[in-house]
Amino acid sequence: MYTNLPELGIIRQKRKKLGLTQQSLAARCRISQSLLAKVELGEVTPNYNIAKRIFETLEQLEESDSKKAYEIMNKTVITLKSDDKVSKAVGIALKRGISQFPVAENGRIIGSITTADLLDAEKGSTISKYLSPAMPSVGRLMPVSVIKDILKISGAVLVTDSGKVVGIITPEELL
Repeated sequence: MYTNLPELGIIRQKRKKLGLTQQSLAARCRISQSLLAKVELGEVTPNYNIAKRIFETLEQLEESDSKKAYEIMNKTVITLKSDDKVSKAVGIALKRGISQFPVAENGRIIGSITTADLLDAEKGSTISKYLSPAMPSVGRLMPVSVIKDILKISGAVLVTDSGKVVGIITPEELL
């Protein structure tokens, strides 16, 4: 629910992004198509209740249109243990084409390791020596639009359900 309404100028953008006609959006908002057209052109400033109804309708449509984490996640999550050898991680990475690994101890994620972390690693040493911070995690119902932003700063995102890791999302899942 909006407490501060966005600028009226974005109504047309949002409507077009959702693939809606003025007629269909107007019908969903219970206003006339001509009023919506005038609002989009900046010819009319609607009262607060009408503007709120338009933005809330757009928000509901955007949320229902957005895919959720569980719809795109890779359900196969290969975790490593901190005492696993670097050679094991390298072998799995090469065989399975995986570049991101969560590292777990006693069923709890304690960090992560990437193939980039392994480039200069000694093959006989343990993963713990090259451990990076844990990947961010999101709930299974997190919208993909939010996950895209997270992936801009992290190489992968873990998907959890009731505290249990159920999937992983890397940029490749979004391509």
